[in-house]
Amino acid sequence: MKIGIFTLKPESYTSQRLKDEAQKRGLAPQIIPYDGLDFEINKAQTKIIFKDKDLGRFDLVIFGTAGPRFAVQRDYLLSLMLGQKSKILNAESLQKFPNIDKINQHFLFQKTNIPFVESKVFGKKGRLIASGLKYPLIAKDKHGSKGMRVFKLKDKSETKKLFSSFEISSFLIQPFLQAGEDIRVIVLGGKILGAMKRIAQPGQYLTNYSAG
Repeated sequence: MKIGIFTLKPESYTSQRLKDEAQKRGLAPQIIPYDGLDFEINKAQTKIIFKDKDLGRFDLVIFGTAGPRFAVQRDYLLSLMLGQKSKILNAESLQKFPNIDKINQHFLFQKTNIPFVESKVFGKKGRLIASGLKYPLIAKDKHGSKGMRVFKLKDKSETKKLFSSFEISSFLIQPFLQAGEDIRVIVLGGKILGAMKRIAQPGQYLTNYSAG
């Protein structure tokens, strides 16, 4: 069985764990970084090249996060491999949520009555500054992860400084919560597989495991 694992980070824990588990079962998975692919598009066909060879067909495919840089390529690969009758582990979720980010998530939370922290998305920074929101605030980049691009804003001066470098329409603005902890619940197929409590380091506000 030919297995393809598409990923942004071939050395990541997730990619290597999938590879290890497949090898334990006598399978030979191939980890394929999105930035390792080239596309040759002509009138006759589109060829996908990996390591100077045609990528070919896979029996089983797992698509990892592609990020905004490679979302278009990932979507093309998904469409192509569905047409080739490959088994795609997460096809349903990719088709339903092709480009999920923090802003999209909050629209979905509201629509489906999932509890969430009330948030605002502004088109221009001047409207945030004039909004009268109480500081401190949290600003989260819609594509951020692992605690990166999450900023605590203490006042209007810090807000002006931050959004002189970043586009405000790509950020969620939220009230700062004092709890210092959160709970991550892992759900698969409607069943809870496990949960973990993440606690911020003393004097810090980020609870992400990656942030320490």
